[in-house]
Amino acid sequence: MKSGILALALAFGFVAATASADPLPAKGPNGGQIAESGEHHIELVVKAQTLTVHLLDHKSKPTNEAGVAATAKVTAGSASETVALESKANGVFTGTGKFPATGALKVEVTLTPPNEPALSATFDVAR
Repeated sequence: MKSGILALALAFGFVAATASADPLPAKGPNGGQIAESGEHHIELVVKAQTLTVHLLDHKSKPTNEAGVAATAKVTAGSASETVALESKANGVFTGTGKFPATGALKVEVTLTPPNEPALSATFDVAR
């Protein structure tokens, strides 16, 4: 009986904690796809062969984290390439690749802050 009550209390606590978390918006504030990674959101905007990645806080607001290294592995069909992303102001990273300017892509973004675990997200891009 006690274990049943404990299980119910734990389940209720999990549901309550999940319900209070900030919901992930359907689109990012810059019009791109958005995904969660740790306590951050990562937004990806793809225009032709240019990738723009936005590192956002849990409320989808820009961050100011310094020293973040960023890359994106882009797969188009059976071909893939790694694109180095250059840091801009306010958690924005950009890079240009040689992948096709149209068609579906799989993009795996990795952001590595200094002295912290890497943040990552995978996006399926239909263009």
